[in-house]
Amino acid sequence: MAKETLNFGNIRTYFDKSFILVFVLSILLRQIWIFSVIERDEGGIAVVALQWLNGYLPYVHSLNNAGPLAYALYSACTLLFGRDFISIRVMSNIIFFLSIIAMYLFVKDWFNKKVALASSLFYGIFMSSPIYEGQLALTSSLSAPIIVFSFFFCGMYIKNNSRKYLLIASFLLSAATLIKVIDVLGLLLLIGAISTSYFHNKLKSFCAKNLLGDLVCVIVGFSVLPAFFLTYFSLAGALGNMVDVFINKTLVGYQSMSDVPFGIIFNVVAQGLPLWVFAIFGLLFSIRKKKFDLFLIGWLAFAVMIAAFPPHFGHRFIYLIAPASILAGLGITITLDNLNGGLRKKKRTLNGKFVTALLMVALLTLSLLTAFVFQLGQYPQYHMTSQLFNFSWGYADSSSYSTQTKLAEFLRLGSASDSQILVHAWSAEIYYLAGKLPPSKYVWTRPDGIQIPESEYNRLIESVKNHEFEFIVFFDNSFAALRYRISDPIVNQTLNNYFYYGNIDNAFIFSWHNSVGQSIYYNFVEHFQSALKLYFMDSTTIQDIDNYFKSEPIFIPAIYSLSINGDVRDAIFHHPPSTGNSSIAYNMLIPENASLKFGIAINPAMWEKTDGVDFVIKIKDGNDTQNIWDYYLNPKNVLIDRKWHDIEMDLHAHRGKEVTIFFITMPGPENDNGYDWAYWATPVILVRR
Repeated sequence: MAKETLNFGNIRTYFDKSFILVFVLSILLRQIWIFSVIERDEGGIAVVALQWLNGYLPYVHSLNNAGPLAYALYSACTLLFGRDFISIRVMSNIIFFLSIIAMYLFVKDWFNKKVALASSLFYGIFMSSPIYEGQLALTSSLSAPIIVFSFFFCGMYIKNNSRKYLLIASFLLSAATLIKVIDVLGLLLLIGAISTSYFHNKLKSFCAKNLLGDLVCVIVGFSVLPAFFLTYFSLAGALGNMVDVFINKTLVGYQSMSDVPFGIIFNVVAQGLPLWVFAIFGLLFSIRKKKFDLFLIGWLAFAVMIAAFPPHFGHRFIYLIAPASILAGLGITITLDNLNGGLRKKKRTLNGKFVTALLMVALLTLSLLTAFVFQLGQYPQYHMTSQLFNFSWGYADSSSYSTQTKLAEFLRLGSASDSQILVHAWSAEIYYLAGKLPPSKYVWTRPDGIQIPESEYNRLIESVKNHEFEFIVFFDNSFAALRYRISDPIVNQTLNNYFYYGNIDNAFIFSWHNSVGQSIYYNFVEHFQSALKLYFMDSTTIQDIDNYFKSEPIFIPAIYSLSINGDVRDAIFHHPPSTGNSSIAYNMLIPENASLKFGIAINPAMWEKTDGVDFVIKIKDGNDTQNIWDYYLNPKNVLIDRKWHDIEMDLHAHRGKEVTIFFITMPGPENDNGYDWAYWATPVILVRR
């Protein structure tokens, strides 16, 4: 048999109007998701590419386990188009669109035009089902279409026994492997293709020399790209890091991770239901005993091995779509042929094939509706919430693509070019879009889930304490919800020592400086436990409050949160005694450019009962004690006192001195301390940088 080669001289011999419609439909379906939320793994690849462009090697300065070719593709897009995920997704989509053409030509050559058209339609539609994450530029969505190209040329080798196709197939497979390491399993299929080719030629052309030549083609084709990257990382002294992160972490480290919720697996089935149903039908009834059929079964087995690799994320199943689409194309073609044959008969008798075809059409319709409903559940931002299976699955900490881009733009424009930021989550995409390198090589910085080492986490805590981050970002349902995360030291330190700047959707932003450039030097609430709690019975008698009032705990100062008109603050509860004064004293050094800022209020539940509280602040500087501030708050009779009163006073006169600051509360003018539930809200010393 003469060897056949591809000739694109006359495009009409390869494509017809029906395929063009399928191709356009596939493009439109993919573009629906172009602005969906940037997935964590996309962000992880992007930030490593950004680090690489800034001279920091992958696998050394980051622990993301994508392949080096994935970083190279992201880096190329970044250099050409800037820090933008749309260009990266467009690049990934173009590879996918070209693979549809390869799929069509491939199946048309091995079966016929109708099967090729149906297979391309299944492939074009279900590669854009959100659960398989094909629309996202992940390692799986980048490499799966390249696998199609590789096996396309492998099929050409089987048909023509031409080693150049085997060489190309091996090279493309190595490219896919350098994006996602588990794709190396495709080598088994390439070697199997050689065996299949010899077997179906009944060993007529077999000789050890020919077999060795084919194997050399596979080795050479597969080795070119890996040799380049191995040499590069070896010369950089990072080969061990590459092997440890890219290979060991992927093949071994993932085994310790918990599996996905059952709802994910259910969606994997439901969102591709027509594909799986008709693929099974095609597998059972449409496989011929020819050499391509064995290759197709091998392709399916290769995809099953990857899908079976735990944990079973949705994108692991994307490799099944191409071989399943071919099988489904066979299944639907037989169904439609049987239905058409029944309709053409002059006698409208219902034979078995015709009835089966009708049932299959009904099954196709119902399964398509099912798939559409479950796919719609992820539109437009990919996140999944299922009441049916009681689970939520977030593809990013941000709620939307819009939040991600707006947040990154704020951080890029609002921070100094040389300042650091901390996005306390798993949101590497924010660093990339903002053009900021992350402060740690560990992608996940929260001390839950996939934990970072304790030493690295403690380093980040110290960086927060030292105001090394100009901005810190948390993701949560509300600002109030952050208060329930104070067991996380980074959250706790930020709430105490940073200013709340505002929020962009579910991203809450804190800064070391306020709008006039001040930062928090000392937080009195944070140091409350070390403060002196003193009861001055008279000018000479001083008692410890905790001991003296242990039988009357309402007079013992404590930390509480208080909400007034929706404004929730951490505050020191400080009920005055009936005689003398209750003081909370702090010893400290007053820095340059310092001011004292705090809020005062009385609990709203007591506004109609109290006769007011006298709030006083004194400073002891050496032997001199001065009353520097005094305010009588009377919310019962003064309506403007029914809120938080915010005060800031300059401490310039005490700069550079060791002083004691006293916070004092006393009853109103009638000396009635009943219901005097007084609060000092977030008292801090600010310094201007």
